[in-house]
Amino acid sequence: ALLREASDRTRYPRRDALVTMQADFTDQPESLPELVKRFEGGADIVVGERDYQQLPKGPERNLRRVAPWILKPFVRVPGVADPFSSLRLYRVSVVRDLLRSLGDLPVIGNEGWAGNVELLLRTMPLARRVETVALPPRQDLRPRESRVRPWAVARDLYRFGRSAKSTIPQPRREVAQST
Repeated sequence: ALLREASDRTRYPRRDALVTMQADFTDQPESLPELVKRFEGGADIVVGERDYQQLPKGPERNLRRVAPWILKPFVRVPGVADPFSSLRLYRVSVVRDLLRSLGDLPVIGNEGWAGNVELLLRTMPLARRVETVALPPRQDLRPRESRVRPWAVARDLYRFGRSAKSTIPQPRREVAQST
């Protein structure tokens, strides 16, 4: 619903962007200027990536370490080391193209990390350029324990990967990696 609303409200889809981020501030708003800079440089999708090794030890760090291996046999996200993160910037014209191609079908059918990967896989073939931006992890600001349930997320990623292998087109566009 958010993607459809943003697409409907914008007057300049090639110039406007849609940002997705965590509401608990583990994705810092201070990171947005770097994403916007890449967007203004011509990227249609900008993915904020975190190095899992900088996270505090615990279940989320372990899951971030093994999650790519769970998906690897089924789907690949070329040029994106962390397809599970939610801090992203999408050009509204790419979102419009996705919505147009799907019609009334739901944009994503999964939640959480699998939903993040699914949205990225659906939009990448429509983007001319995808860039990544390395972001520092900010788990120190979290006022509560992580709600990530590693086994449930791993199971969801595995199920998504198996189903996505045949249904989601693989990216064919330029992917730029930045540090």
